Amino acid sequence: LIPKYKRKKSHKQKKLDDDDEPIPMTPSKPFNIETIGDELFRDVARFLRTLPPKSKQSIWGHAVKRKGSDGKKVVCDETHKENHVVKLLCDCVIVYVKFKYTETDILSTKKVTPYCKEAGAYIHSKYPPLEKDKFENEKAYLTEMLEDYVESKQ
Repeated sequence: LIPKYKRKKSHKQKKLDDDDEPIPMTPSKPFNIETIGDELFRDVARFLRTLPPKSKQSIWGHAVKRKGSDGKKVVCDETHKENHVVKLLCDCVIVYVKFKYTETDILSTKKVTPYCKEAGAYIHSKYPPLEKDKFENEKAYLTEMLEDYVESKQ
């Protein structure tokens, strides 16, 4: 969903001489969704500003779907129900954690959903349906909604 900025070390990497000290790798701090609280949404909002439209398109396409008349899933142009907003937030959180906390296992939607329900309900009730085009192309579209949610909690 997002471009890879870090490359894995090549197996052809130069071997250390006997007197060379290995350079310690500083792993990213561990992520714990149970303890991070609503600040997570502020961090996700900042992160979304940096994502390119193609990455946002992938997130939207995974999150905002409904069954068509032929039984196949169809990507919607706007959110139709609260669950769409919750799923969109879940996918944004999962991509953020995958990018920011590289040492953390990838989170499942099932694990993230309970932490996104309240924010999803807030955004769904306060704002008109979210629009695919605006989500993908306007940097501040969902970010301002998330920041508004965090402010409302303080």
